[in-house]
Amino acid sequence: MKKTALALALLATTGVAQAQSKNFEGAFGTFGVASVSNSLSTTLNNGRGASLGLKSGDTGTTTTVSGGYNFILDDKFLVGLSASYDLSNVKAGTISGAQDSQGAFDLTAKMKNHWAIAVEPGYAFSNNAMGYLKLSYNKAKGELAYGDSTLSTKFNGVGLGVGTRIFLDKNLFLQVEGEQISYSSKTWTYANGESESYKPKSTIARFSIGYKF
Repeated sequence: MKKTALALALLATTGVAQAQSKNFEGAFGTFGVASVSNSLSTTLNNGRGASLGLKSGDTGTTTTVSGGYNFILDDKFLVGLSASYDLSNVKAGTISGAQDSQGAFDLTAKMKNHWAIAVEPGYAFSNNAMGYLKLSYNKAKGELAYGDSTLSTKFNGVGLGVGTRIFLDKNLFLQVEGEQISYSSKTWTYANGESESYKPKSTIARFSIGYKF
């Protein structure tokens, strides 16, 4: 009798433990708003050994959609794969009074068409709350406008972040994320020896509502 009771207790405990990560397994989608703080490091070189380092920044908001799938590793741990896309552009600041061989100019930068894929190792704190780390690969189009000219290029970057999901019922959840993305730099060198280098960085806070299918 005691052995039977012990077995039933162990079975019940195992079932509860499995349910914690099981609740988060499967496909999901989110829609949210992100506050994005972009910074742009700019280096102007005159081709004769002199260079000027400038920094600009700006903060804006964008709407974001994402989708993904969570896989269970054990009763507490899981790993997710996700993809996301920003639906609007965010400014990266204005540099006033920069100089090149043509004279002074104002440079305005913005980031657009940002998308990302991510790996999200997670931990189930309870049946309705989990936390996760985020490692992402990002791509965005940088647009630099000065005078009558516009220079655009694509930047690749790596993001590191953390997030949490809290379920309101078995399908609907709230999600909060924080992430910093560091992009690779791009350099243009001109026939007269002058060059321009640009390196963006983004710090993001996202607030989303999601649905697990």
